[in-house]
Amino acid sequence: MLVESAAVFLATVDDMDEHAYDADEKQPKTKITFKIDEVLYGTYDEPSMDVTIRGGFYPSGPYLDISGVPKFSMGHQYLLFYHGGEYFIDPFIASQLGVLRKVTSDSRDFFVDREGYLISTSKFHGLQVSHRAAKSMKAAYVQQMWQHASFPEDEFLTQKPAVFEYLDQSTTTDNVLAHVRKRIGKFALQASSSAPLPLHTTPQPIPEDQMKPEEQKDGGQ
Repeated sequence: MLVESAAVFLATVDDMDEHAYDADEKQPKTKITFKIDEVLYGTYDEPSMDVTIRGGFYPSGPYLDISGVPKFSMGHQYLLFYHGGEYFIDPFIASQLGVLRKVTSDSRDFFVDREGYLISTSKFHGLQVSHRAAKSMKAAYVQQMWQHASFPEDEFLTQKPAVFEYLDQSTTTDNVLAHVRKRIGKFALQASSSAPLPLHTTPQPIPEDQMKPEEQKDGGQ
């Protein structure tokens, strides 16, 4: 993923507008303000970043939900792998691990991917999805997690202590971040000296011949 990344951020959602409708394109968009907590890779000097992605509410009310576009929640912290250059949908690496969300409960911190699977580390495989833990979480947890309404994570995790059966040192946020920093250090030594691609924050217009009509309009919640 680092090969594809122009920057890696630890960032918190400070504001979010799902009604950022683009009247010119007649397409819903969502504008997210991230507070940059740490720049792990790349160069970015501002304390925050406004990023616009596709998807959101039409003025008439329905929500456009685009498959594969990550969902964000106010006040939550994310580990973001940001690709450089222009984008059409969202600027994050198109990988299951491209957007990781920090979840905290009972003084335990861990990362989950955009589908709610627990993330762990491995000496040989790097970041990986812990499917064993996901089995105990998925049924009641995942469906609530990426919905637009806030999900009752503390309530759920209190009721489902078995989730923590698989939590070990490899799943802690500190360990995941230490692993990412170590990998970034090694990658930086081997990376090309060419200038990185710029960090764009608004999607490029989709060519008309590739735009789908508003059949997706009623596909949201």
